[in-house]
Amino acid sequence: MYAKWVKKFKVTYYLGEEVDIPMYETYVKEGDCVKYEPQLADGYESNGFFTTAMHMEEFDFTKPLTEDV
Repeated sequence: MYAKWVKKFKVTYYLGEEVDIPMYETYVKEGDCVKYEPQLADGYESNGFFTTAMHMEEFDFTKPLTEDV
């Protein structure tokens, strides 16, 4: 028997400036795009997703993943 492995990347979401505590984590297969989910936390709706805590660069949900984000 041989197993065929698929690489997955971890996607970690943080709520606002609380960069030490992840609010949600999921995994996405290599080459797939992250699903846009604006309501990940009860009582909150996202006003945008960014690649850094300083909100300088918006995350591109149309770009396939090649690393953890």
